[in-house]
Amino acid sequence: MLVILLETGALTVLYVEDDFYVRESLLRLLRRRFSNVIEACNGREGLEMHRLHNPDFIITDIQMPIMDGLEMCECIMKEKPDAKVIVTTAFNDREFITRAECLGVKAYISKPVMKDSLMSAIRAALS
Repeated sequence: MLVILLETGALTVLYVEDDFYVRESLLRLLRRRFSNVIEACNGREGLEMHRLHNPDFIITDIQMPIMDGLEMCECIMKEKPDAKVIVTTAFNDREFITRAECLGVKAYISKPVMKDSLMSAIRAALS
């Protein structure tokens, strides 16, 4: 069902990124593809937005101030174990990747995020 909604763009997406320029760039791409895109600039705000909007999937950076992306994912997974999460990061640190996998993160994308790799990750996370 979610894959069908992906094709129509009728999914709610939460995008969490602290870097303004990176966030604005990916938001433009997401808003062209999805009808409902919610943004947050740190993990704490992302957790609040998740609770308010119950998105179909989440795209989050890892390293952010206040609450990092993996801490946010841990909180979300406790509340909603089947949450679909895609992690983006500029760092290729195996510790972060392993921790993300243990939390149940569905996909990992290196920055800069390319449209094709993002859409492939979203399809994989939703199937």
